[in-house]
Amino acid sequence: MGWRKRWAALHPEKRRANEAKRRAQRHRTQIERVDYESIYERDGGVCYLCNGVVTSRYMEFDHVVPLSRGGAHTEANIALVHAMCNRRKGVKSADAGRS
Repeated sequence: MGWRKRWAALHPEKRRANEAKRRAQRHRTQIERVDYESIYERDGGVCYLCNGVVTSRYMEFDHVVPLSRGGAHTEANIALVHAMCNRRKGVKSADAGRS
């Protein structure tokens, strides 16, 4: 296993943040440094789509307005979400993904 894969396995949150930054750059949207712990605290551990409690095992962060639809990579546009809710939503707007 190469050093990149080892680093990615040891730092999953940093890897996801780097991937989101690259996607935002590709879509030429606004980018700012995002503190995922503060987003978790802001959202109170609750999924913004289904309002259920999110455990660390199923925790993801989602762009409310997708990057592909002009959304920014900022704390104001990122919310806590269950992995399954995030997959169900896809690249639709947040209203379309609510169950």
